[in-house]
Parts: sequence; C-alpha cells; structure tokens
Amino acid sequence: MEQTLKDYARLLAVRGINVQKGDEVWVEAQLDQPEFVRCVVEELYKAGAKKVEVTWTDDLTLKTKYKYESVSTLGKVTPYRLAKLKYLSKKFPCRLLIISDDPNVFKGVNQKKIAKAKMKSYPKIKPYADAVDGKHKWCIAAVPNKEWAKMVFQNDTEEESV
Repeated sequence: MEQTLKDYARLLAVRGINVQKGDEVWVEAQLDQPEFVRCVVEELYKAGAKKVEVTWTDDLTLKTKYKYESVSTLGKVTPYRLAKLKYLSKKFPCRLLIISDDPNVFKGVNQKKIAKAKMKSYPKIKPYADAVDGKHKWCIAAVPNKEWAKMVFQNDTEEESV
C-alpha cells in the first residue's frame, strides 16, 4: 500500500500538474491525509518545484462554520483571501487539490444558506477567477478516507476498504 501511495504521489507531480523546474505549487488537502500529502510534497520537489505551499482544510470545521455563521459573515471575502487571489492571478502557481471528503459530512447543513453566501462573495472573487482561467496548471486528485471507503466497501474491514 505504501508503494502504491508513493507511485500515486509521483503520478500527480509528474503527470497530474506536470511540475517543471522552478514551478511554485499550492497544495490544498484534508487534515486526514498528512502522510500522503508529505509524500506528494516530496515528489513535487523531486520533480523540480522551487516552492510548495500546503493549505489544510477540515470539513467538520467548515460544517460548524456553516452552522453558526450568518449568510452575511459567510459571504464576506477577507483581506487575506483577496490577497491570496491577487497573488494567484499574478503569479499563476500550479495548484493541486487533494480531496478525501466524507460524502455525508454536510448532511443536515442548510444548503440554501451556503448557496446564498457563495452568491454574496462571487462578485468579489469572479475577477480573479477570470484572470486565472486557463492560465495555470491544476489537478484535482482523490484519496479515500475511512468514511468513504466504508460506504463503498461495506463488507470489508476498515483497513481493507481503504
């Protein structure tokens, strides 16, 4: 299994986003995949990346945020996020999104509230999204987590299912 993950990490670095010498890479990943992300980061450097930035996400924290924050607060675009978007639209770092979502994590969350908040922030984000559209290398890769694997392989043990 360990070799399979190393091979997958190399595949993502070399073929997924085709890292070239001197590229800057942004990796976004769930908290439940630290070993795999470390492996990916190493492979990105081996492939020639000059800089790799990792941003960790957590769906359970995001679920709590959606539950307690108002639409107005959720829809605000922070100066930090704007600065990050500006940087992205000027420097065009390669982007790798590693997803390992629990398919049911947002069950019970008000989807209309989330949609309203996204619509509220969209006008501020759109210019930056348009600026990078088709201009940077990106890849989305999936890595199974326990919750997903248990849903798909219900008759296997947790270790086997993952």
